[in-house]
Amino acid sequence: PWHQTFRQATNDKGISQSCAMAIARQESAWNPKVCSQVGTAGLMQLMPATAQHTAQMFNMANYTQPDQLLDPQINIALGTAYLEYVYQMFGRNRILASIAYNAGPSRVNSWLNASAGRADAIAFVENISFSETRGYVKNVLAYDVFYRYFLR
Repeated sequence: PWHQTFRQATNDKGISQSCAMAIARQESAWNPKVCSQVGTAGLMQLMPATAQHTAQMFNMANYTQPDQLLDPQINIALGTAYLEYVYQMFGRNRILASIAYNAGPSRVNSWLNASAGRADAIAFVENISFSETRGYVKNVLAYDVFYRYFLR
């Protein structure tokens, strides 16, 4: 669902449509109205503060209030913009961007510093101290492969 919206939202960005869809699948299982206990909302499960910051960074004037995160069009636009932001922040590395989307950029930086560049991608993921984030990134990578095949 919403693959056209994801195509439009990722068309001018460095991230792939399949990666953005994989994040949404993992975040919400395609439920546009889901809200978490910590306050994330919508398909791409954005925190209101992250959505506000992203809207300001990308001059997205159509986002004005948190209840708009339940609108799939707005949520996808904001979620893909934020994903692009962390993707660029981490040298266009989709694994690190996926981890940052889930756990935050500062945690990725601390895990990178702790690894001191000694870990390959698999070892890095396996050494993430949050089990939820370890499972998250593995699922996102698997969904990305599936959607990449589905969209070709």
